Amino acid sequence: MVIDKDVIMQKVQRFGGAMFTPVIMFGVFGIFVGISILCNNPMILGSIAEDGTAWHSRCLDSVQSNGTAVLHWFADWSC
Repeated sequence: MVIDKDVIMQKVQRFGGAMFTPVIMFGVFGIFVGISILCNNPMILGSIAEDGTAWHSRCLDSVQSNGTAVLHWFADWSC
């Protein structure tokens, strides 16, 4: 049985191309979640990050919950 290097290289490149977008998206949403967690800290952002404010309840919680939902989807998808 002869293994053609060109065929193997094409298969590896096709797989690498298919995995490029999920890997990039994983990093981007990880950064979103990390920034939203930092902004939830009142020591960093001040009184605007306290529980009950519109910034905290609408913006930061939305970004964090959507970012973690995407990361959980990636974890389920990759298994």
